[in-house]
Amino acid sequence: MKKLLVVALLFLLTVGSIAAFNQTAYVGFESNVYDLFDVRDPENLDVSLIPYANYLYGDWASPGLYGHMQLGAPYEIGADFNTLFPELYSELYYRIGIPNYDSIINVGLETRFFKNTFYDTTIMDNTLRAYWYPFDKATETWTADPYYPYYDGFRIGFGLDAGAELSNLLEDADIRTRAHGALVGRIVGGAELYDRIWMQVNLVAQLPNVSYWVDSEEMSLAASGYGSISLSYVGDRFMLHGGLSPELYLNNLYLADEGFLSGASYDYRFWVFGDAEIEFVDNLRLYVGGQVGFSRGDNNSASAHVGVTYFIL
Repeated sequence: MKKLLVVALLFLLTVGSIAAFNQTAYVGFESNVYDLFDVRDPENLDVSLIPYANYLYGDWASPGLYGHMQLGAPYEIGADFNTLFPELYSELYYRIGIPNYDSIINVGLETRFFKNTFYDTTIMDNTLRAYWYPFDKATETWTADPYYPYYDGFRIGFGLDAGAELSNLLEDADIRTRAHGALVGRIVGGAELYDRIWMQVNLVAQLPNVSYWVDSEEMSLAASGYGSISLSYVGDRFMLHGGLSPELYLNNLYLADEGFLSGASYDYRFWVFGDAEIEFVDNLRLYVGGQVGFSRGDNNSASAHVGVTYFIL
């Protein structure tokens, strides 16, 4: 019964998107190498292979319905094949433009379905996002980048995230439910600094972030802030991207059994990333990139990836 319920929920995510206009679809294959700081000891390197498919629909630059679905199946080399499990990410949004005002409202649902191999549990997380941008001086501009439009101008807004995470969906154990919600502030924007050179900014703050475990009736409060700033060169057949991405997490600001601040802690991460992509045959693209992360407690990491993408639509 649980498996039928999961399949039905995943099927409902695709309803309405198949007949959408402005469709883009591409498939690809990517290989990732992790723990490059331990490159002197190849046994410590983790290599994964990820076949994937992406489908974008709707007009991302105008009021109306738009969305994105991604299906992948990551496999870590050396692991048992029974760890191979499909992962689904879906976002479905509806944008409402407010006439005679520089403001918009975005309402949508984001869903993740995946297997947490560390805890051996299958998880589905659904999050409803509702944001109002009372200051909107931004427009989305399509460039030679076939994936997403770029912001020209800035947009400031706030809103609410609310959802539920279900775990043990396909396991014999009872399903666990974690309700979660957050008040969100967001700044997005960018500009074309020079011919084909774009800057993009994305800043998000979640204050507070509430989690409630239904089965144990426990609650916790946290807060977080993260974002990115990037520069891109967007040519007709060649693209370069690079940027910085800071993250700050304030954990356990409230715990049901300890009260406020008794178990509080913080964590931070700082990422530097970059990649290059070339279309060497029509609709066929090769890309390579990497990122380096620095974290509290000297938990630094580095990874690299290479992949190929073919556009169907």
